[in-house]
Amino acid sequence: MNKLIIIGLFLGIAMPYFSQNEEDALRYSNLDLQGSARYASMGGAFGALGTDVSVLAVNPAGMARVKSNILSGTLNLGLSNVKSNFNNVTTSSPWETLDLNNLGIIGVIENAPENPWRKVQFGFAYNRMAEFNSKSIIKGSNDASFSYVLADRGYGLDTSKLAAVDPFYSSLAYESFLTDYVYDSSEKYYTTQMYGNDIPLEHTVNSSGRVGESDFSVSGNYLDKFYIGATIGRSVIKFNQVKTYYEESAIDSLEIDNFTFKEKLSTQGRGFNLKVGTIFLPQPWIRLGLAVHTSTRYHYMRDDWSTEIETNFKAGDTHNNKMEGSNFVYKLRTPGRIIGSVAFIAKKYGVISVDVEYVDYGKARLNKAKNSKDAYDFKFENETASKLYQSSLNIRIGGEYKITNQFMGRLGYAINGNPFKTEFTEGATAKQKFSGGLGFRTNSFFVDFAVIYATQKGNYYMYDPQLVNNTVQTKSLVSSLLTVGMKI
Repeated sequence: MNKLIIIGLFLGIAMPYFSQNEEDALRYSNLDLQGSARYASMGGAFGALGTDVSVLAVNPAGMARVKSNILSGTLNLGLSNVKSNFNNVTTSSPWETLDLNNLGIIGVIENAPENPWRKVQFGFAYNRMAEFNSKSIIKGSNDASFSYVLADRGYGLDTSKLAAVDPFYSSLAYESFLTDYVYDSSEKYYTTQMYGNDIPLEHTVNSSGRVGESDFSVSGNYLDKFYIGATIGRSVIKFNQVKTYYEESAIDSLEIDNFTFKEKLSTQGRGFNLKVGTIFLPQPWIRLGLAVHTSTRYHYMRDDWSTEIETNFKAGDTHNNKMEGSNFVYKLRTPGRIIGSVAFIAKKYGVISVDVEYVDYGKARLNKAKNSKDAYDFKFENETASKLYQSSLNIRIGGEYKITNQFMGRLGYAINGNPFKTEFTEGATAKQKFSGGLGFRTNSFFVDFAVIYATQKGNYYMYDPQLVNNTVQTKSLVSSLLTVGMKI
């Protein structure tokens, strides 16, 4: 059996039993900081530069380049679209968001001239490390109904045990007359009311939320040549998702007209990490940076989920059933990161900067929560993550050109390496970002503007890959960022 189908079977069938799986571990490990407008317009290549509140979340040594107190904040208007192609039917799903991208303050303490530590900085910043706001709609038809999955989950169980063993799926389907119980001397199984060829369907996924991080940093400047910094980050996860499966009868003689099945998931998480970094100036025109991020250890993760179903029959009968209130508490450890950076400086003209970030997504781990009464150990999910995911390089390149002493023009490019091993990508492409922007600076304030275009192609299975073809999804995002800051 194809390896992708094996994994798909796990995602499509096992996932409803435990909302927590390696897919969730990847979601919260695959960070994509947009930062300030200046940071974004230069592709995020700031590991060797500094003087921006975004660097507290990248290389805190960059804060040591700040010479005076600053306060800044960034608004982000995002326009996203997901084009889903399923069995040659393409559907677009636009989405708009307006968010506070970051907010930060940096204070500078200047030491006596004879002190080799020229300055010490203390900073606080809030940064959005990942965004989950998206919407996708898939339309078309398929020869195998999603109700096949619901019926199969009840295999081997008589009707008296369904509610206890599988209350969120097969039990709801049976109670709503979507499935029928069949018993013979050799086995117990369920059939579905919805069958036939070319069954019209619509599948939607609405997601919202973020990974937000509050960073507390300290840095120091040694002889204007060697800079060090450290950040303690407090990460908070908020994620909400609603998946809807809708199908209509394609056969006039069937009693059922249509059904709608919904899965709802809400996740909260809290954790901590440590970032340390350094910047070295071997010559005035070159800067070298190195930063190490520890794993983010989410000591508290909680999933709340529910399901509901509605069946409508041609005779006029309607049946509604819900299953609510299930929750699970666990722990998550995301992989650490190493960032190497180099920047070339020409004071009269501008700067060119490159960041290379290494992260091993296969190191993400789910764990049992302390004092949890549930004995589940996540061994299977963690082994699956090791088989599915690989180490990747995220590359960021940016440049800034001085148009005048006060006006700057910027360009950037970034590519995030694919977290999936080659045998599981099946035509998926890495996420790429193209960016540009302008900046205006005086001795007392600054204003920066940036535009980002991001694109990525991937595959999505609505349910069991043995029953449904993959959906090719092309995701695009246009973000407009505005940063306003002042020197205080």
